[in-house]
Amino acid sequence: MGRSSPNVVGPEGGDKPDPGAGRVVRALPCPPSTPVSISKIPLEMYGGVDVAPQPFCGQVVPMIDRLNTSLEGRYRIERELGQGEMAFVYLANDVRHKRRVAIKVLKPELAAVVGPERFLTEIETTAALQHPHILPLFDSGAADGFLFYVKPFVDGESLHDRLDRDKQLPVAEAVGIAAKVGGALQAAHAAGMIHRDIKPANILMAGGEPLIADFGIALAVQEAVAGG
Repeated sequence: MGRSSPNVVGPEGGDKPDPGAGRVVRALPCPPSTPVSISKIPLEMYGGVDVAPQPFCGQVVPMIDRLNTSLEGRYRIERELGQGEMAFVYLANDVRHKRRVAIKVLKPELAAVVGPERFLTEIETTAALQHPHILPLFDSGAADGFLFYVKPFVDGESLHDRLDRDKQLPVAEAVGIAAKVGGALQAAHAAGMIHRDIKPANILMAGGEPLIADFGIALAVQEAVAGG
């Protein structure tokens, strides 16, 4: 198998490269005159998953264009890297810091359930979590109905992809990865944080070193769905 496309792995796992340029936000009815919380808008209003959480009043707008408008001055979306169960993943330029980043945008049906307050509270608790084998959080926010968080862009593959390609790892390498991931989880638990979705798809391999991705997002979604 040849070199896979750049991948940033999230709790959804199994991200598949997808140009995404043609993804559109469907035309929706105009919003009511009284402001409605994103968490209170019924999902039936959207009629599908590829819809931004707030109506565009009859317009049909490419998803990347909508994101670029919403994040103007902060990030510039280049292309979609992939998607999973919970989020779309985009390669972007951090305008302020002049660096490439990966932006994960929560899927609209989940954004409507989680809501911005819960999402930002859970995701921001990970900002202080610093460990050489945990992918750091750069930024997070809510913009024009989108709930997003920003991580370093890692030009590599997930442990899932590596195992899918090689089927098994040399014993010494497997033990080394397990020890480093275990140490990172121990540090997170000592700080009162639980990942809740550890699996090979959520471990990035960067220069042979494992990085655990997406602390916080799985917890936010699970608790929201459970009504916690």
